[in-house]
Amino acid sequence: MAIAAPHSPAAEEKSPLADMKPVSVNLPLNKIVPSKTNRHAVVDDDFLESIRQHGVNQPILVRPVIADAIHLTHPGIRLAIALGETIYEIVCGERRWSAATKAGHATIPAVVRKLSDAEAQELQVVENDQRRDLDPLERARAYAQLRDTYLQVHKEDPKYTEKQAVEEVCARVNRESRTVQQVIALEKLDASVKEALRDGEIQVSHAYEFCRRYHQEQRELLKWMRSNIEHSNGDVPSVRRLKREIQFMDDSAEMKRKQMSLPGTEQTSVQTKPATLKKDDHGKAKQQNHSAADTERERQKRKEEQERNEKRVLRETQVRIRFESDLLTALAAKASISKAFIDHIVPQLILHIWQSIASFDRFAQAVLGWPSPKNGTVYHYQEVKNLIAKPKRKYTPSLLAALVVMEQGNTEALEKISKSFGVDTKKMRIKAAEQLDAEALKSAQTSAKGKVAR
Repeated sequence: MAIAAPHSPAAEEKSPLADMKPVSVNLPLNKIVPSKTNRHAVVDDDFLESIRQHGVNQPILVRPVIADAIHLTHPGIRLAIALGETIYEIVCGERRWSAATKAGHATIPAVVRKLSDAEAQELQVVENDQRRDLDPLERARAYAQLRDTYLQVHKEDPKYTEKQAVEEVCARVNRESRTVQQVIALEKLDASVKEALRDGEIQVSHAYEFCRRYHQEQRELLKWMRSNIEHSNGDVPSVRRLKREIQFMDDSAEMKRKQMSLPGTEQTSVQTKPATLKKDDHGKAKQQNHSAADTERERQKRKEEQERNEKRVLRETQVRIRFESDLLTALAAKASISKAFIDHIVPQLILHIWQSIASFDRFAQAVLGWPSPKNGTVYHYQEVKNLIAKPKRKYTPSLLAALVVMEQGNTEALEKISKSFGVDTKKMRIKAAEQLDAEALKSAQTSAKGKVAR
């Protein structure tokens, strides 16, 4: 069955399986169940109306499974199946299936393949990874689930490690190990931070910094960010500012630990019992009274020592704050954008931005004159260090300004600043979309020619 072109911009999502042109069959919708591991797609009104008018032109991908108790009690789905019966589980195309169900269709075109759990999950992750609207947390969950599936498959192999499972995920999604580990780490976010990320309060670049902290610290950092946003007319603090706040948090904790480790700062729970006099034990009573007096003097001594330590720590903090303020004032008066300054600061900015901004690789090739990555996808750390050490082009003030702007780590802030330099960001977005569409079309044509040749 030939696959027709989409009938409208909102019609059907493009799947990496679309160019395979497999033979499909019409399956009853009441014999199909959604995947337990795939993301649950949202069906908007435009897409639903398109399915009502034109039907489903692109087949979904399903695999045969045996119906279990979970399938029989699936909420919100009317099924005509029995326990132990062969049914079909969606691998790719849940959005089309859901829309067809809501539109009242009885059947849907589908391609049936026998796939293991790992193979089905691989296809789901690869397809979802190409979606522009994929939530970062959904991507993190998908990567983590695929990693766990690989660990389950190899559970009998004592030599198989989590690192190997992550490397397999990297191979499937064609991403660097560092990137995949960073994405999976988003699973460690506190619930409040996840909600803030979904709502757009913070960017994913901020979330990468959050997930390195304990949940209590994450909540404190989120409170700090919200306070800054409120007092800056909605401007989200940059990743650099967030890192500075984290450093300040660590410095304060370290200072507190040092303070508590000093003599006389340990908390004591010494309790003294009132002296009880006996008729023939005046000596013992007198000794108890002396012991109580000694304990009180020791307690007072520790209290004074603790007050001295608190004053010393406060003094050190005040000196540091005053020094930093005076240093910045002096720099503002005497610093200049000299060649020596540019050559010193630009390599540091390049390394920092490379670690935090995914789009840096294309920028490095176009502006810095770097060759393509040796592995053909992304630059490795040592490769970046070598290219920084031997720059292909001279560092200029305009390059420094561009890097400072890029380090904002926030797309909205980046666009806002870029407009002040006369950059038309709207046209650039349109151009980027057109280039990607052209590349996708070329890739699809090349793939189709290769399949015909085989």
